[in-house]
Amino acid sequence: MNISTELPQTKTSEVSVLLNPAFCAEILCRFIEGYDKNNGVDFLILFFVLPIVTHPKTEEIMSLHPKTKLLEMLKEYPEIKFNIKERIENFMPITRSALIFAIAHKAIEFDEAGKCKLIPKYRKRGGQVNGYKTKEYFDLSSRFGKKCSIYDSATMFYLLGISP
Repeated sequence: MNISTELPQTKTSEVSVLLNPAFCAEILCRFIEGYDKNNGVDFLILFFVLPIVTHPKTEEIMSLHPKTKLLEMLKEYPEIKFNIKERIENFMPITRSALIFAIAHKAIEFDEAGKCKLIPKYRKRGGQVNGYKTKEYFDLSSRFGKKCSIYDSATMFYLLGISP
């Protein structure tokens, strides 16, 4: 795993939080909630979330421009897409672990069409993990979900410059 392309270059405790399946599952749940908690999100889109939300430059850009639409943001800041395919590939095991954790803890489920939905009894988790503030990542993930909500997975692949 190449940490430089996927996680912020920070102290070890922050990296351990960012790799925590429970923390990553909550990021995914917040994304689903922002995207469409009732109708769900295409399974493949979930693999874009962690590499984008936890990427330092993308996090900075999205935090500075919370109301900017995704397409406009990608045009103005093409660096968001920098190494995105590699970042997605590097995050695949982490995303899978987070999905397994969320399913096991009855936070998400998949319907017959392959859409991932929050289970109605899902409760937001928050606060701090090992003294590290997580709210910023959760809020960013929810906003990113809203930005992506008008796109299906094929369009997301196209916008990010990835060939499926």
